[in-house]
Amino acid sequence: MKIEIHYQTITDVEPQFIQLTPEEYFDPLEEDETSFETSGIARSEFAGEYLNLRAEELKWTDVRIQGKNSDYNVRTEYYKGGHSMWHLRDFDGTEGMCYTSQISDSRQQIIRLHKPVNSSWQVNYHGIWENEATASETEVRFI
Repeated sequence: MKIEIHYQTITDVEPQFIQLTPEEYFDPLEEDETSFETSGIARSEFAGEYLNLRAEELKWTDVRIQGKNSDYNVRTEYYKGGHSMWHLRDFDGTEGMCYTSQISDSRQQIIRLHKPVNSSWQVNYHGIWENEATASETEVRFI
């Protein structure tokens, strides 16, 4: 299995990349699991954690995982003010997109779209999350 994170920081002129082992990228497998390719769960949803970088320091990241039987790719674009957008292409051809917009210090709007193989894009989530001062979160879900 080949795992690479390609990225560009806001100060870099050229993109860079790192390679990770499955043990570095994924959580440890459970006793009944035999393969990172079929059972692996990423340690983090945010690629910057593997790079020791904050979202504010990044222009984009592109996680590329090539397995024996499947490929996976998720590219995230970072924008000023806490906005981001990612695009996922899964091994079976399905696609997903998510746009996150910071609308205040404590509120984020999130819109997720999904595209099954040979179908059209569908919005499957639209909501606003508010992070409370008590470390709890409130969700207002529209879809």
